Amino acid sequence: MSDPHTIVVLGAASAIAQAYARRRAAAGNKFVLLGRREDRLAAVAADLIARGAASAEPVVMDLSAIDEIERTVEMIHGRFGPPREIVVAYGTLGEQAALERDFAAARRALDVNFTSAALWLLAFLKRRDATSPLTAIVIGSVAGILIGDHSHPVILFIKGSCESANRRYQLCRFDFQLLVGEGRINRGFRRRD
Repeated sequence: MSDPHTIVVLGAASAIAQAYARRRAAAGNKFVLLGRREDRLAAVAADLIARGAASAEPVVMDLSAIDEIERTVEMIHGRFGPPREIVVAYGTLGEQAALERDFAAARRALDVNFTSAALWLLAFLKRRDATSPLTAIVIGSVAGILIGDHSHPVILFIKGSCESANRRYQLCRFDFQLLVGEGRINRGFRRRD
């Protein structure tokens, strides 16, 4: 993917999403930056432009607002054209013990971390021309990595199950990349944006 194209970043104010977008800005790509905080999205957009992006347009919204996903994807296609990359870099990490006791909170965590992410990807896939490339890049949580590790039995199973489901869903339908860092965890990436 060397020629400039449109990249949609869901959760663009997160530190890890910014790090990825900065790497892609120098190639002159166009960015559509989605997230909840207008001030942070504006700062990310300015930074990407300074680093060589052709454009960087903030779109303020709650990414877990399932009823708004299709309308927003239509708007993105209409204003910016079809994207070639979709970056999913949002989610929540609740307290596992609390989620085990509160069905409504567990459902909300599942809706944010899996259902909405899967529906975003499905909406973009539905709008894609069959001959157009589309890459989904999901920046996963370490909670999903710990699942199945016998030294951390059943840790964060709700967040982890969402990560696992996201991997399985995307592998079937997209040119899929899962970005997983090795080494120390940067706690700065755990902000809820």
